[in-house]
Amino acid sequence: MKLWLRCLNAALLMASLVPALAQLTATHANSGRIHTIDSRVDLVLVPVIVNDAKGNHVSNLKKEAFHLMENGRSQDLSVFEEITARRIEKESVQSAPIQGFSNFAINDSQMHYMTILVLDLLNTPYIYQQDARKELVKYLSKSLDSNEPITLLGIDGRGLWQVHSFTTDTKILIEALNRIKSRHSATEMSDDDNTSSDSVSTAGLFDPAISGTVDRFEEFFSNTMAGLDAMDQRNASRRTLAALSQIALAFAGVHGRKTLIWATAGFPFMIDDPSSINYMGLDLVGVYEQTWRALMSANIAVYPVDLQGVIPRNQSRSFGTTSSSTTGRGGPRSVADMNQKSLQPWTRTMPYDRIFEKQKTMRSFAAATGGIACMNFNDLAKCFEQAANDSSSYYLLGFYLPSDDRKPGWKKLKVEVTQKRAHVRAREGFYIGEPMQENDETRKAAIAVALTSPIEFTGVPMNVQWTERTPNDKAEKISAKFCINIPAPLFTLDGTGIGIVDLQFSAVAFDDKGKAVSETARAFLEKLEPESMAQIRRAGMRYQGAIDYPARTKEVRFAIRNNATGDLGSVIAPVEVP
Repeated sequence: MKLWLRCLNAALLMASLVPALAQLTATHANSGRIHTIDSRVDLVLVPVIVNDAKGNHVSNLKKEAFHLMENGRSQDLSVFEEITARRIEKESVQSAPIQGFSNFAINDSQMHYMTILVLDLLNTPYIYQQDARKELVKYLSKSLDSNEPITLLGIDGRGLWQVHSFTTDTKILIEALNRIKSRHSATEMSDDDNTSSDSVSTAGLFDPAISGTVDRFEEFFSNTMAGLDAMDQRNASRRTLAALSQIALAFAGVHGRKTLIWATAGFPFMIDDPSSINYMGLDLVGVYEQTWRALMSANIAVYPVDLQGVIPRNQSRSFGTTSSSTTGRGGPRSVADMNQKSLQPWTRTMPYDRIFEKQKTMRSFAAATGGIACMNFNDLAKCFEQAANDSSSYYLLGFYLPSDDRKPGWKKLKVEVTQKRAHVRAREGFYIGEPMQENDETRKAAIAVALTSPIEFTGVPMNVQWTERTPNDKAEKISAKFCINIPAPLFTLDGTGIGIVDLQFSAVAFDDKGKAVSETARAFLEKLEPESMAQIRRAGMRYQGAIDYPARTKEVRFAIRNNATGDLGSVIAPVEVP
């Protein structure tokens, strides 16, 4: 997260980076050690949108006006607050930049109005991509003076990529958007190659033996190509889910409700026809659950905008909702039981409708995260605008799970208000995962994701500064020293009740072609006395290290993982010429 994050008032940020940061020394951890990350949820936070009949926020509701149920059980609200997220002030944007490179910028007590735009080229047919860009430009043009921080991301065959990082200057985003070139979606290339077998007629083959052989070959060929198409779709779905998970990790450390506008034609929840020989069906359900869990943990509401569902203007228009009645003919009626009911034998006898399956995916993401799906609507710019406005004002409810209600799995949520003619929207549930067994290999894999992601992760806040750079005699390599500050107010030590700080650090240098050319890593494992723990909570941490890299290096990526919680932080630091 560069741009406006580095341009906010220096005093605002550096107040948290106090000089007396605690020094944390590196130790060599046992490479074979295994421990458990407890994924149980104690405090459950639920952002709630309450609008009137005209779609305007209903303000000044009291705690007593809300009724929250979890799995049918009424819950007492331990947290209640009406949130009005403020926009970034121009004065802040014009302030002196912070030294070094950071993945955070705003004070812990501030809630900011923030929108993540994702243009999905991987799942959107070529012919719809140009119109999608036009509608995005139309929406951004209306937001020229809003001072709303917006980031623009893309998903294509390469995975997730950053078009432009957060900025309040929508003119820059429009220019970046206009530079994006249309490309074929994941399944279009195979569709073009798969000409219909009907073009080869067997009508003239009177020999029954020959005719039967050709028919069997055509059937075999058709089934084979259908299997390959399903494989392509499955890979595209996996890549899309991975991209959405990366986005969740990237913004997990940013407080408040975030709006993710997913401009897409979607991908089918059920990958292929249940009656097909090579039926893959719902084998991605586990990945869906992981992605939903990551988005919910990061407090990100997904607003899918169907780029392929535009209808003629003389027909009716409607916004999709998170209501279970929208899932269609006999299919799963809610996110919570989708993975159970859809695996029943009767599923394989349902008529397969790819468009229906795509829309079911979009509605599922909206329902799971508290967003709303926009479908069959011509004015896509209005969809974008409505989604962005949702996070400007909302209510934050919270309750503590009873000790007898922590069994792993999906928990259904329902929120009601006593206000007449009010429309309430909240996510349908939350997920409690099994405690995760991990070792050095799983830690390294998590660090690798952070180091290779195009956007910085915010789970562990960090500020990186180059302190010294010295070229060798032939100027072929550079020895660079750096300092990493982890500010106390933004860094929580959850999971360290037994007095252990367990962090994994890694830095990798990349050249201008994206190839890793150098790396360094450290494990921090310390059992501290209560006084030392209190000092870290009060003052934060600082680590000083060094890395040698070739002169052709473009940037160094830093990542830290809190092994006690699984939280990840990363910073991309460009290498400047000494």
